[in-house]
Amino acid sequence: MYFHISGTNVRLLGTMHMLPTSAPDLPPWVSDAYEWSQTVVLETDTSTLLPFFVAPGTSTLRKALKPAVWSTLESIWPSDGPLSPLVAVHPWAALLLAPSFCLEVSSGVEPHFTQWATEHSKPIRFLETAKQFAPILETVPKEEVLAGLDLFASDLEAPQRSLKQIHTAWLAEDLEGIYLAASLNPTFAYPGLRGAILESRNRLWAPVINSMLSTNERTLIAVGALHFYGPDNLFQLLGRGIERIKQLANPSIERPRPGKPGRASHVKRRRQS
Repeated sequence: MYFHISGTNVRLLGTMHMLPTSAPDLPPWVSDAYEWSQTVVLETDTSTLLPFFVAPGTSTLRKALKPAVWSTLESIWPSDGPLSPLVAVHPWAALLLAPSFCLEVSSGVEPHFTQWATEHSKPIRFLETAKQFAPILETVPKEEVLAGLDLFASDLEAPQRSLKQIHTAWLAEDLEGIYLAASLNPTFAYPGLRGAILESRNRLWAPVINSMLSTNERTLIAVGALHFYGPDNLFQLLGRGIERIKQLANPSIERPRPGKPGRASHVKRRRQS
């Protein structure tokens, strides 16, 4: 999941945003990638996203869903905080976030990188803004969002199974396996959803990445591994030679080993109904 864009000082890392609590450790190529970098580039500043998940006025979600599906969503949705109540969020946001409330997870790659970069005063940049992210999700057909929520509510254990399968494929550096495992998740089960979350964002990011390729700084671009496979994947859109990295190109360079964030504070557990 660690790649070099030929002829440049830029590398790509395929990440997982969350890891199973049963396997919270990062593989060596993730810390190798961080240590090599002088600048880290992530997808989005997630701290800026929450306001865009909330619908102006009152969401139409409750009226659009079957009563049983609505009840299931309410049973797992946070009872307080910026995403409460459920009726206040966009339907697409409900689908995007609901599976996370059924997962037992530890911090993925991005929270580690953010903590390490802060500790080491390493710059972090982003490929998109929250203002760019939200309108892309608004393009998902409403019938797909409702079908995805229906599918999610029918099997609350599916996201955890999917996460474990994705994680196994990620550790094996199997891009096709990651994509196939993710397709079992309600968030990726329909073409409009996949198109918005992956393909449209890839098309947004490709020119941003291409604008970085002349940099003299060792620049690491870390995005979800799903963005490297399927239609309009980043490898295709960049149109450059991509080489898989098996080990550090210059292991003689000494860099501080990053510390490991604690995992307990990042664990999410399903609420009991």
